[in-house]
Amino acid sequence: MDLDPQAVRAGAAGLILWGLLDCFFGYRVFKFTVALLGAAAGAVLGHQLFVEVLGLTGDVRWIGLAVGAVIGGVLAFGLYLVGIFILGFSLGFMLAPGLWPAADKPMLLVVGAVAGLVCGVVATLLQRLLVAVGTAWSGSIRVVLGVAFFTDGLDWSYYAVHPQEIGVLLTQRMWMLLAFFALGASGFIAQLMGHRRAKATSKES
Repeated sequence: MDLDPQAVRAGAAGLILWGLLDCFFGYRVFKFTVALLGAAAGAVLGHQLFVEVLGLTGDVRWIGLAVGAVIGGVLAFGLYLVGIFILGFSLGFMLAPGLWPAADKPMLLVVGAVAGLVCGVVATLLQRLLVAVGTAWSGSIRVVLGVAFFTDGLDWSYYAVHPQEIGVLLTQRMWMLLAFFALGASGFIAQLMGHRRAKATSKES
């Protein structure tokens, strides 16, 4: 996406804040996260629809992005299981293509779509555990992308439009891969411990 430098910087900071919130408190704020994921997915699809399918460029394409974001956010928030599926799908879609870093872009899309469908189905079957896993590591991805903008000048907006290439990016930059796993594991453990404390408190009361 063509964003001005201030918007890119603000977006990177927003990614870090949103990622940390999702990583460590993902299950508690899941419905809000689902709405954001739905809005993000809808925005990308709306943008691509206007540009790739309808051939509309310039300022008009932002209408597609805005309309897609609103529709995606409302649908994801209103349909809880759809939101869980979107969370699982997005995680599989972003990470699985990293196993085939040499593949061309069409193949990355196919691999990401198949992995996303599988992860989405599994997420709906194992909701609580998968919500914790999905939010911890998807939040970790956002933090790493945001930090990489400030440290390496990484164009995070490119990966917002091409999320199937995030897995490839992580395999190419070792510090990002290590930070992703470490932060994701920390967030997952924190969410599990928070859930256990909440259950213990409810039993005492």
